[in-house]
Amino acid sequence: MRDIEFRGKYKDLGWANGSLLVSDKECKKAEIYVVSSACRMAYEVDPETVGQYIGKKDKNGNKIYEGDILQVDGFPTSKSGKDYYAKVCCDIEDFSFFLYAVKKKDVKDFSADLTGHTADISDFDSSFIKVVGNIHDNPELLEG
Repeated sequence: MRDIEFRGKYKDLGWANGSLLVSDKECKKAEIYVVSSACRMAYEVDPETVGQYIGKKDKNGNKIYEGDILQVDGFPTSKSGKDYYAKVCCDIEDFSFFLYAVKKKDVKDFSADLTGHTADISDFDSSFIKVVGNIHDNPELLEG
């Protein structure tokens, strides 16, 4: 069975992960309900930062969440085989996770036809992907 887990950022204290509780119908507030063996706590988080664990880990064993930025060794549509950055996105219609390719600042020969291309994350072996940040803490990684 796949773990269903979310994470979200709460003010000035960092990230919480656990089960998702929505405290109102308009989704103006979200809470991540963290269950641990020591205590049960609910943290109010910024709804814009909430992302789901995609059920996959990177080559270092880190859990991958929606909104993470990954370094990908050889994006499938890459002609040059270079490493690229990609953000993890969710397709709500068929509830699948995919990668959206972005240019790495330090790659000069980036294949112009790759920016903006997507690939199903299940096409990647974990040994070829590494979490390098997320869209909330590291937006500069997405700048070309």
